[in-house]
Amino acid sequence: PRQRKQTMNPATPPASIMVVDDTPANLRLLDELLRQQGYQVRLFPRGALALKAAATNPPDLILLDIMMPDMDGFAVCRQLKANPALSDIPVIFISALADTDNKVKAFEHGGMDYVTKPFQEAEVLARVRTHLALYAMQQAQARQQAVLEQLVEERTTDLLRAQRVAHIGSWKLDLRTQALSWSPEAYRLFGVPDGTPLTLADFMAKVHPDDRSSVAQHWALALQGQPYDVEHRIAPPAGATWVQDRSFDILQ
Repeated sequence: PRQRKQTMNPATPPASIMVVDDTPANLRLLDELLRQQGYQVRLFPRGALALKAAATNPPDLILLDIMMPDMDGFAVCRQLKANPALSDIPVIFISALADTDNKVKAFEHGGMDYVTKPFQEAEVLARVRTHLALYAMQQAQARQQAVLEQLVEERTTDLLRAQRVAHIGSWKLDLRTQALSWSPEAYRLFGVPDGTPLTLADFMAKVHPDDRSSVAQHWALALQGQPYDVEHRIAPPAGATWVQDRSFDILQ
């Protein structure tokens, strides 16, 4: 029996599915089945043609036969997964090879699922819907991550601009390596070339000799979890004479 056409959001374009199979009857059957569900379908009888088309216009999912001339499905999938722009596209193998070895090989080459021919239409559609939904979630997460990274970059730029105007620098200490990372304004205030790798010892060397003992005591307490808030001088040459250092544990 035919499956009822799925309901799609009119604002969302239909998913694009690529079918790669050298048997015309299989192409026609899958084409009719998928189009009845509202999917956009692209048919390819050869793996090499499918790879070129995918690189130009990536689909949302690929149904891939194994036994094909010139290039079998394993080679097609391997090349897809080797391309960073195509590696996340889910691939469902559809093959008459029902033995476990070929199924394992399909997964080893990057396949997400495996359907054995002759297939049940309901099974194919269920697996297609599942992997399209997972792929859509993955793409949405990637877009959200990109938005968050852009937001962090914008906020960081705003923070550095504000620090420069207010003559406030920021720094971070890695407790494992004792390496310091400073903002550009912190480098300027301490008279150190921007981007210079620094350690806690390098920082202490920039503190005025008369204040190093006090700063070292405050650092020792800070490393034990105590608040760090100390005012001290900077050894010349520097962009400032006095600074006030405050810190907090970012893991708290």
